[in-house]
Amino acid sequence: MLTIILLDAQHKPTAIIEILILLSLATIIGWWISRLVLAAKIKDLQLQIIGRKNDLDDCRKSSVAVNTFAGATTMPDDLTIVEGIGPKINGLLQSKGINTFGQLANTNPDTIKEMLNEAGANYRIHDPGTWPAQALLAANGKWDELRAWQEELNKGK
Repeated sequence: MLTIILLDAQHKPTAIIEILILLSLATIIGWWISRLVLAAKIKDLQLQIIGRKNDLDDCRKSSVAVNTFAGATTMPDDLTIVEGIGPKINGLLQSKGINTFGQLANTNPDTIKEMLNEAGANYRIHDPGTWPAQALLAANGKWDELRAWQEELNKGK
């Protein structure tokens, strides 16, 4: 401002225009930089959301108890993690009240075999002999041991 005052009347409009141009350029550059910074932050937050969704999916697949005010209820486990159990057998077991790895681990293989026999010819061919032991490993969170054992079971196919 001091330079504008010292300038003669002839140069004041030019100086004001130069200042306005510089302010406009500074505004545009500032906007552009903030846009880049915000775009990077948004991308980072989106990646964090994806990571949290994956964590949530993993959590839902594991044996997790949900506390409620009325008492503790347990979310059903994905019993298809047990080698030999597919979606249909999972549905059959759940219809018989076997919803968690813990419940499957505490069920005698002969009892499971009876359920399979009652369900029909497509189910009779399955051998539930290892299912309770596999479910016990899953219920106890021994995922590495379970995977190693399942690899051994798959070698026999």
